[in-house]
Amino acid sequence: MASAEKTEECPFADIFNEDETERNYLLSKPTCFIIFGKPGSGKTTLARNIAQAWKCIRVEALSVLEEHIATETETGTMSLLMSGHSIPDELVTRLILEKLKSPEVSHFGYIITEIPSLAQDTMTTLKQLDLVKNLELQPDVIINIKCGDYDLCQRVSGQRQHSSTGYIYNRDQWDPEIIESRRRRKKDLPKDGKAEEEEEEEEQEEE
Repeated sequence: MASAEKTEECPFADIFNEDETERNYLLSKPTCFIIFGKPGSGKTTLARNIAQAWKCIRVEALSVLEEHIATETETGTMSLLMSGHSIPDELVTRLILEKLKSPEVSHFGYIITEIPSLAQDTMTTLKQLDLVKNLELQPDVIINIKCGDYDLCQRVSGQRQHSSTGYIYNRDQWDPEIIESRRRRKKDLPKDGKAEEEEEEEEQEEE
């Protein structure tokens, strides 16, 4: 009887309790992404934009290896590189899986672009997909980018990589003829105040 009276004292829950809402949000599963697509289809660009918008962690082989080399962990990556050998795919896959289990990824979520890999010497595509299915943090959004082979050849042949940063630029970002023709088209169009500001911003970005 006493328990019934206690429950009747507060029959409604406070849905505007900010502390409880924040606690539920922090304990909830983060949003995770995985992107499929052939090389040159724009997976890296899309992953970069999604990571900036959703504040999730991009888990890629290069970034994971650089992190292990910087921290000098005992994975053998530095000794392999110093001896001139390539890093085996088994080690790269293991490091990626360890990164997915890190507290940082568990809090912010992840975005993967390199699984499944086209190189099936170590693990077939079906085994890689089974590996994704058995992850502790299951992907919430799966994006499959499809692009024709001719368009992929045009995109890849027009890409240039910066020597120091490693950033990859498309043809419309580095070709002077395309940039100049774009500027001419914008000059011919009628301008207003907002269009001029946008044009100045784009010119600054191009520079």
